[in-house]
Amino acid sequence: MGHGHSGHSHDAGAGADRSRLGVALGLIVAFMAVEVAAAVVAHSLALLSDAGHMLADAGAIGFSLLAARLAARKARDFAAADRIRAALAACGVQLEDQPDGRTVWRRE
Repeated sequence: MGHGHSGHSHDAGAGADRSRLGVALGLIVAFMAVEVAAAVVAHSLALLSDAGHMLADAGAIGFSLLAARLAARKARDFAAADRIRAALAACGVQLEDQPDGRTVWRRE
């Protein structure tokens, strides 16, 4: 016996992808911080090197979110751009939109 699908869809749009990237970035940064702390306590170079690998992953996801935000701004989808800004701010990356259209970011 199946179930009905009236009233909703299983289609994942671009907004869902950006949301998942934000969650992934937050999780990677959190696990990376725990792994660095564990590496220091255990004097483990292996844990520290894995945390460095996670830093590279976090950077790649962060740049993906920046690219998605730039695309949303260009498409004048300011609500999506603001959601991405909030996801990056939760991970400690502040974005500043310049009057000439550029976006400058800094780490807090």
